[in-house]
Amino acid sequence: MNKIEQLFLIILLTALSFQHANAQFSIADHDRVVSIVYDIENSALDSIAAHLLAQDIEVVTGKRPEVYSTLEGVGGNVIVIGDISSKLISSFIDTSRLSGQWEMYGWVFKNAPAEGIDQAMFVVGSDARGAAFGVFELSEQIGISPWYWWADAPIEQQDVLLINNKDVYSNAPTVKFRGIFINDEGWGLEPWASKTFEPSVGNLGPKTYAKIFELLLRLKGNAIWPGMHPNTRPFFTVPGNLETADKWEIVVGTSHAEPMLRNNVGEWDQKTMGRFNYQSNASSVSNYWEQRVKESKGVNAIYTVGMRGVHDSGMEGFGSMNEKVKGLEKVISDQRELLSKHINEDASEVPQSFTAYKEVLEVYESGLKLPEDITIMWPDDNYGYIKRFSTQAEQQRSGGAGFYYHLSYLGSPHPYIWLSPMTPALVWRELTRASQYNMNEIWIANVGGLKRREWQMEFFMDLAWDINSWEPENIQDYFETVASRDISEKYSKQISNMMWEYYRLANERKPEFMGFNEPQWNGWPPIRDPLYSLWNYNDEVETRMLRYQEIRSRAQQIMAKVPQEAQDTYFQLVYYPIAGAAGMNEKLLYAYKSREYAKQGRAVANAMSDSAFAAFEEIKKLTHYYNNELANGKWEHVVDYSPSYKKGSLVFWEPITRRLETANQQGFGVAIDGQAEPLEPIQGMQPNIFTRESKLAMNAAEVKISGEMERGKDASGAFITWPEDGSNRQIQEPYYDVIPYEIESSTKAVFEFNFEDAPGGIHTLNLSVDHPDSDSDSWWVTLNDKPPYSAGDSVGRIQRLKAHDFVLKPGLNKLTIHPREDGGKLYGIEFIQESQQFSPQYTDKNRLPTFNRYTQQRHFIDVYSRGQEPEQWTAKTSSPWIELSENEGELHGDQDRIWVSINYDKAPSDEDINGYVEISNGEQRYRVAVSAINQKSDLQPGFFVETDGVISMNANEFCDIKEGNVASFKPLIGLGRSGSAMLQQPTNGWYIEDLSQVREKAPALEYDIVVTQGGNAKVIVEAVPAFPLQPSQQLRCAVCIGDGKPQWINFEMSGQDWSDNVLESRMIGTGQLNLDPGPYRLKLWGTDPSVNVDRILIDFGGLKQSYTGPKSTKMVER
Repeated sequence: MNKIEQLFLIILLTALSFQHANAQFSIADHDRVVSIVYDIENSALDSIAAHLLAQDIEVVTGKRPEVYSTLEGVGGNVIVIGDISSKLISSFIDTSRLSGQWEMYGWVFKNAPAEGIDQAMFVVGSDARGAAFGVFELSEQIGISPWYWWADAPIEQQDVLLINNKDVYSNAPTVKFRGIFINDEGWGLEPWASKTFEPSVGNLGPKTYAKIFELLLRLKGNAIWPGMHPNTRPFFTVPGNLETADKWEIVVGTSHAEPMLRNNVGEWDQKTMGRFNYQSNASSVSNYWEQRVKESKGVNAIYTVGMRGVHDSGMEGFGSMNEKVKGLEKVISDQRELLSKHINEDASEVPQSFTAYKEVLEVYESGLKLPEDITIMWPDDNYGYIKRFSTQAEQQRSGGAGFYYHLSYLGSPHPYIWLSPMTPALVWRELTRASQYNMNEIWIANVGGLKRREWQMEFFMDLAWDINSWEPENIQDYFETVASRDISEKYSKQISNMMWEYYRLANERKPEFMGFNEPQWNGWPPIRDPLYSLWNYNDEVETRMLRYQEIRSRAQQIMAKVPQEAQDTYFQLVYYPIAGAAGMNEKLLYAYKSREYAKQGRAVANAMSDSAFAAFEEIKKLTHYYNNELANGKWEHVVDYSPSYKKGSLVFWEPITRRLETANQQGFGVAIDGQAEPLEPIQGMQPNIFTRESKLAMNAAEVKISGEMERGKDASGAFITWPEDGSNRQIQEPYYDVIPYEIESSTKAVFEFNFEDAPGGIHTLNLSVDHPDSDSDSWWVTLNDKPPYSAGDSVGRIQRLKAHDFVLKPGLNKLTIHPREDGGKLYGIEFIQESQQFSPQYTDKNRLPTFNRYTQQRHFIDVYSRGQEPEQWTAKTSSPWIELSENEGELHGDQDRIWVSINYDKAPSDEDINGYVEISNGEQRYRVAVSAINQKSDLQPGFFVETDGVISMNANEFCDIKEGNVASFKPLIGLGRSGSAMLQQPTNGWYIEDLSQVREKAPALEYDIVVTQGGNAKVIVEAVPAFPLQPSQQLRCAVCIGDGKPQWINFEMSGQDWSDNVLESRMIGTGQLNLDPGPYRLKLWGTDPSVNVDRILIDFGGLKQSYTGPKSTKMVER
């Protein structure tokens, strides 16, 4: 059932009944308004809901209903609120339909149920929250958005509110406990609450939580993991917090790192309590837990069981994996004894959850025995891809399962807590898969500081309430639906289109990831050059900026048109995310252009630098407006454009640009699409120049060691190590606000070396290591006076473990390495600089990429100033079939871009053609070679043509689609970098292991291709990242040519592959083909429901360095 149907036909009913006078129940008319009655003997939430409904009706109509706690003396029309236990309800209506149900509600109508009452509308719940959900559903239907307060959504005024008196009932929710985790709140929610909204408490207090709880109930949520970062006072220690949760009937839990309702960051005092170590300090830890268990008796809570470190770190003590398993089993057993002692003798009757997050998942998979009444909460990987799904056996456990999901994350390989870059389509895919594997007990979404994730949070809650509320057939309507409600029906379609483009660009690369670095949040490492190419595939850098600029321009135009009362909402939910993302991309990409253009002597490098700084200033300006002017200052301190620890990630800092001194420069230059180096004038053309790899390596025998470090030797060679003693020793994280950055340990290894004539650029430090297990797999690395950097988190013998990128200085350098954990071995190090190699397809560097008659192409020529003096230029072509966007121009310290295209109607027919473009200023001439394939073909449009050595296909551009015996393909709007990757449904219950069964059982996508050059080729399949549905399954699909034998295409989601995948929003599998020139049919078989194919490339050797790669080479009609 889709979203509209899911509302029990309420939308249909109210769309009619609120407009036509023949509706039978009047909430308000010109001179009367309904009365509201609740049972004072029942839950306090009944009273809260009743008074909020009165407020909502008043805001809409201008008339405030009276609120009563009895029917005595009440006349006219009434709305009666309560659950089935209330006598106000059970005395008048049959409640059997709701009896024994969880959080269901109904609207039941009665004529003259009591003396003096004309009509009554009973908003009845199976329980208190069910009744509240019924009330808030009514509020939304009369025009109150769930975001009326948190996003200042406007409310349309109406004089008359009428509703059809037909009884309607909700279904039970899909998920039992549906909630959010307030996290990383120090960069928005907490300073806003402390300084703006609740300064009397100076933290997240009951006033703030009451607003959060109201929002949760309006979104049909029921659970909270409160904020727990060091800046936030523990939830249980703030007077009024717990009482507020109780009044709002909100279920309180705690995160994966906070067992037994304890906030370790704010409550565990190592000075007085000792180490948070259950192996060596069990009594103190147990007493600490027992105190909170005693305090929480009677609290509506879910107890997190298990144990990690104090704050999102591994459990201390317990050396081997077997010891960890036994130790964690002991922890959980002791925790349950505390629950039996203080909460319920039968611990299985107490709600408990076990979150298998990060290293805990490995402990679970190693044989942890978990009481079956405990709910297992599976984790995602912090980037929205659920790592584990319940097996058939696990689905039979009485405690069931749920999951912990991230819509925001602060951590490696890169945080994303500023904007809202997680596409609803990915959320839909992952939540649907989880639900189909019966993971429906608890869903918790990490929403960061809540703001800037409003519509994402609502989408999550929609699916938690009803997994069928959004489906592939209607998911594209989501933003139109919420924009119509919250901003303007008139502009909702345009807003929807902008939001989907915003997420498509974020799918390609999240704005926060555009620094292409992996930060430690301490002002290090430096920003790296983007993988987007300035030179290949029509300038990917410019293409991306233009796309952002286009949606920002549209967003500005709509902002000027939406009603004044919706301006603040539009800014928060639409404009700030779009403009912020555009600004981040412009800041970093213009800066990159300035650096590269300066190397080439382009005077426009200075303008690029100016544009980068202007973009940075715009981000600050937008954020200042959000914090200080929006909604009359209501949201002061709620947004931080540089959210991160200490000095923060450099991605949020001012841009790093390069400027040129152009006063004494003159002349002009030319650069072309497909070539990284500018052209030489016709006179004295230079041959290709290739650069070599620069490398420096040292082994363990050449290092100085101190402290407890020891030397050793094994079959792999000499090594150094901090010997393991069974206590799982660790060197703690350094303090980054102390300069120089030092680690408090004498246990270290020091490499000293002279690096003479050090070339510019970044050098990658690689370590050769052996990590026996996850407790001996990381190191601290320091070069000279740089901050320490953590490297590792990979188990096994590793020849090249990337540690970090450094800039080496000429002369003496000192590299210091501390073992972060004991037991690991270090064999050697190497610094390596790999210069970008160019292997032009042609020997002459002045040739544009080859044009093809059957693909839509154009290529550019840049004409640029070297100085500030005016430079006039002209361009002419050798042949009339070569067409230019510009034939002349005048430069003033800037550049012009000429777009070259082919008019095939003017070209010699049925032959390959060659010509050139010549650019001159009267003194210098540059000649650019132009070639095109112009052979005619009988093939029909729809084929994909080899172009410049590559065939490129978006997966959704199939020429034919075949259903399989087990599943079928369909596109999912918003999924993948293309914006519409191919989903396989059903998403569970099938998996093809045998290659011989592919043709018989698997669904297929088919593509007609034309090979022009032929030879050995690599087939490259890009898919949306995913983890397998069952631990034993390999992520894969299959491909073949025509009736040939299918071959597996495998994907990986571990180690460096995982890091690359989540940063790039794609996983890549490859295979090999050998094809002669001619037409073929490529078939891709779906063998695993986890693999959602997004794009297919066939590379005959022409694929160039880029981030997005070539556009689709689909044949166009000529």
